[in-house]
Amino acid sequence: MRPSPVQASCLNPNKCKRPAYGTVLYYQEISRIFITMQRNASTDELYFVTLTVVDWIDVFTRSCYSDFIIENLAWCQQNANLNIYAYVIMTNHIHMVANVTDGSLGDVLGRFKSFTSKELYKMIANNMQESRRDWILKAFDRAGKYNPLNEKHQFWQNGNYPIVLFTPSVIEQKIDYTH
Repeated sequence: MRPSPVQASCLNPNKCKRPAYGTVLYYQEISRIFITMQRNASTDELYFVTLTVVDWIDVFTRSCYSDFIIENLAWCQQNANLNIYAYVIMTNHIHMVANVTDGSLGDVLGRFKSFTSKELYKMIANNMQESRRDWILKAFDRAGKYNPLNEKHQFWQNGNYPIVLFTPSVIEQKIDYTH
């Protein structure tokens, strides 16, 4: 079951902690904001995030894999305080407008990616109908071999590329982009 999107007007852009448009920022401030956006996604802000398959492999062209993603996003909504306002599953990446009620968006997405990467790898390995199985698994194994953050294979690229949505117009633009 797909989550229903929320009207952009229902979101509270006043909770954002980014500088107002037109504020002059120095290089150090810009660097701090960029690093914060890459690493932390706090609970009271709305973010546009992107989860990308390594090597941009077109995994989600098969409905069994994209359906699995939808099921797990729904689980995160029900059990991990994930609020999804809009999303789209492309052939090799996912875009979402999301935040969390409690905790860290980065932590929730990290657990989502960890679980789904292991399960999708198994699904692909056990799918005898998957014509690209050997090629895909070798690519995931190769990506994992050269990334010290992984034990065996890597399905998702590192990072979620969070972009804080700080004005109603930016929120509307990102929601329109996902639809």
